[in-house]
Amino acid sequence: MAKRRPFTGASVFRYLRKQAEYLGVPEDVVNSYKTIEVVVRTGTWNSRMDTFSRIRNEVIGILKQAGIPNYDWGKYIAFAQEYYKAMEKGWNSAMRDAIVRKYSEATDATVLGQIRSMIERVFAPGA
Repeated sequence: MAKRRPFTGASVFRYLRKQAEYLGVPEDVVNSYKTIEVVVRTGTWNSRMDTFSRIRNEVIGILKQAGIPNYDWGKYIAFAQEYYKAMEKGWNSAMRDAIVRKYSEATDATVLGQIRSMIERVFAPGA
């Protein structure tokens, strides 16, 4: 039995190249498409990761000021990321309040309020 190649990020481009060969598309067109696709995907990924990294650093600053122990930071960071994603998707305030209620059972409500206001003030999409 033949060894299967692992599915990686390059697998999509291998598939596209085979499809282009089958359809008779010139190779220079395929290569330029591949380059554009890689730049667009990595640019989008980098911008989102930069935003999440900045959110994480802001949240850690708030948690240090509030005296929250390190082992609880994960819950607050997860809340911040989920809340930001909800804002980015344009969810209404009732849906965002549901996220706050979900995390308020295991975390400090005042710290959640500080994180929430920081995200709404600094990281509001389109701001």
